[in-house]
Amino acid sequence: MSSTKPAKMNASKKNGDNSNDADKEKCGLAKLSHCLCVKLEKKNDLQWVSCSDCSQWFHVYCVRLNNLPYAEEDVFSCCGPNASPEAVASLAGEVHAQWRALKPPAHVAAVY
Repeated sequence: MSSTKPAKMNASKKNGDNSNDADKEKCGLAKLSHCLCVKLEKKNDLQWVSCSDCSQWFHVYCVRLNNLPYAEEDVFSCCGPNASPEAVASLAGEVHAQWRALKPPAHVAAVY
């Protein structure tokens, strides 16, 4: 019997706290330098998802290159034997590589 729990979601993990940079440091991909949100314009409406096993938070954009929230019934796990494919890919740097392969808009290209 599987004990998978639905993903926890939150659009603004720290409501009322203007420390966007501090939030971005908490993205599970920040420590691996795979967090895309530190490279993009600041957005106050970033979606977050939490691992159902270890409770580590991730920006949804960093996990799947869109900011669409996970559905209540979706299971997201970054660790263990049942890690979600999108979590494995993002932790391996594959999502970051896909993002870098995209042609950046002109205002972003000037930063590179």
